[in-house]
Amino acid sequence: MKLPNLVIASGLLLLLVHDALADDTFILATGRRDPRIYAIDFRAALQARNNNTPNAIVSRSKVHADRLDGTPVGDPANIVLSEDHRTAYVVNHHGPVNNAEFQQHGGRGSISVMDVRKMLKRNFDNTDRAVEQNFDSGYFGAVGLLVLPDLLAVSHSENWLTEDGSNRISLIDRRTGGRRGQIEMALGHPPHACPAFPVPFVSPTPPPVVPFEAPDPNFGCWPDPEFLALGHGSDGKTYLFSGNAGTNDVAVMDLEQALAGVPVVEIAPRISVQAGPFGIKASPDGKLIAVTARERGDIDFEGNTISIIDVDLARMGAHGAESSPACGSGPTIPPARRGRSRSPGHPMDSRSSWRTTGRTTYRSSICAALSRTTRTRKSRAFP
Repeated sequence: MKLPNLVIASGLLLLLVHDALADDTFILATGRRDPRIYAIDFRAALQARNNNTPNAIVSRSKVHADRLDGTPVGDPANIVLSEDHRTAYVVNHHGPVNNAEFQQHGGRGSISVMDVRKMLKRNFDNTDRAVEQNFDSGYFGAVGLLVLPDLLAVSHSENWLTEDGSNRISLIDRRTGGRRGQIEMALGHPPHACPAFPVPFVSPTPPPVVPFEAPDPNFGCWPDPEFLALGHGSDGKTYLFSGNAGTNDVAVMDLEQALAGVPVVEIAPRISVQAGPFGIKASPDGKLIAVTARERGDIDFEGNTISIIDVDLARMGAHGAESSPACGSGPTIPPARRGRSRSPGHPMDSRSSWRTTGRTTYRSSICAALSRTTRTRKSRAFP
């Protein structure tokens, strides 16, 4: 039986919806605060008679079993499919929590492993029948997820009960759910002092004091990695990129070393962007990385740009790795708040202007899609 085409309603992948027009296309969407994944019939959603109705919704799958008192729990923030599209891995930002009760940051993340076929069954609506397993994500505030051959790479943007304080990316066994390894990222270099915290971690070390929530001028020490992407270098190697909300930059890491169990694998200076990144996505050939600027943690500032990063230049720490903002422009960030986006031992900060036709073409396609999306939103009244 042929598996249906699926579109994940998350991040930059929303831009791919217009390419998925087959008869058996479904959207898997989450509203984050609703602990269910919605399976939506894409063709039905495009029909005018179904506008502003739930008619296109096929089924709603719970991401965790209900609490003992019957309360639905879960905090789905990201969905990624397996290579064969039979399994959906759902990141629960704060794990099996009731969002009406847990009104802060820093919950322990979880991964829901779900059967896609069961997620599309109408008779399984509003049940947890599609859930096969629930894994601990390995740390707090889980967000980004990449599916690797035997592992899941899961980024964590928070620490225990706080919005700041993470430098961890966990490597989770897809079969058992066990944590097989964990990447530890260097602390940032803001204009203020940072806690004395060893990277890699050495025990015993007392827990650091970190900001409770943003905005707080003491943000900037912890990278707080959000979404992840894989880039391919001309040297034949694959590199792991993370958008770092706490330090307003992008890190490039040696994936091969991480999979060998090495905890510290950053290989080049971090690349500064306008504000803390959230969505991050590789081009189809893996040579370029698109990064959205979301918001800053140290000041009240919302980002509005997309930057394009050249994978080869980034891995070599060369100037020109990051373009000028691809789309949008915002208020200038005071230099005193920018800090330095560098890993220890790397004196350079990779910032420059556009230089290659390839990057310009990729930028144009992203900006055009973003412009279409913006016009659509302005022309319709969405709830």
